[in-house]
Amino acid sequence: MRSVKLAGTTAERKPRSLSGGQRQRAAIARAFAGAPKVVVLDEPTSALDVSVQATVLNLLNDLQREKDTTYLFISHDLKVVRYMADRIGVLYRGRLVETGSSEQVFRGPNHPYTKLLLASSSDEVPATSSTSISGEAQNTGCAFADRCPIADDACCRAEPPIKEVEPGHRIACYKR
Repeated sequence: MRSVKLAGTTAERKPRSLSGGQRQRAAIARAFAGAPKVVVLDEPTSALDVSVQATVLNLLNDLQREKDTTYLFISHDLKVVRYMADRIGVLYRGRLVETGSSEQVFRGPNHPYTKLLLASSSDEVPATSSTSISGEAQNTGCAFADRCPIADDACCRAEPPIKEVEPGHRIACYKR
């Protein structure tokens, strides 16, 4: 409990008596109890307000350094991902559409879905488009083709190959 900045008595308290940040830190303490080498974090700050998010993310970074742990960090919040990740993999409907260092993914070029995520997490107002994050599933071709503003017939016929656009930065798109 000390490693996550909670009082030792917190372990005896009921979860409903803890704040959201305290519950999250207790969950982190449980995750680190067995001295793991890899920790999977699935939306670890999604239900927290911004100030508590910052505290939890800083705690996670401190623990990662102290415990020499690797994180598999899952989130739709790209601001949080940018803060936490060295390398990023963008998934769409279970398919990896882009991978690269944090710098490469945020600098671009990007898969159209990554562009959509970046625009939706930006403080700027995104350009108006008929594209949204939800859509109908598709069996062949690019999983994003039914909503992609640059898709053509080739995108709908076969899954695009993964191309290296620069060393370590890969995009699964016919157009990139």
